[in-house]
Amino acid sequence: MFRARHGLLTVSTMSALSREVYSRMATITACGPGHGQSLLLDAVDQFHHLSVMAETQKAYLHGTIEFYQARTNTKMTIAAERLAVIAAVTLPITALSSVLGMNLIVNDETHWILLAITLAVMMAMSTTLLVWAKRKGWF
Repeated sequence: MFRARHGLLTVSTMSALSREVYSRMATITACGPGHGQSLLLDAVDQFHHLSVMAETQKAYLHGTIEFYQARTNTKMTIAAERLAVIAAVTLPITALSSVLGMNLIVNDETHWILLAITLAVMMAMSTTLLVWAKRKGWF
């Protein structure tokens, strides 16, 4: 689509410049009065129509490109919001497990009661954050 828009820009620019050149030629009667003059005026009119058509198509294509970019940006924003919710839910669990995990589960003995309490706190934190994120409308 970008290549097509660039092509339309090229056609529009070239036709506008050609229209100006032929218009000047018609003004100074470069080909002489009569049939040559009418041919120049016809060329000016055709270049004008071509320029307008190319500009119109370029504007339509520009709108189409903006529509698809907006749709893609919306999808990316939604994905980023969901990733932020996942990070917000897992961050406290990660912090808690990194501090306490090394002290609760060891090779010689495991503190089962403290491990159960820690897991319950982790579940409570996750549940609280998920409920809070749901109420905020984040997912």
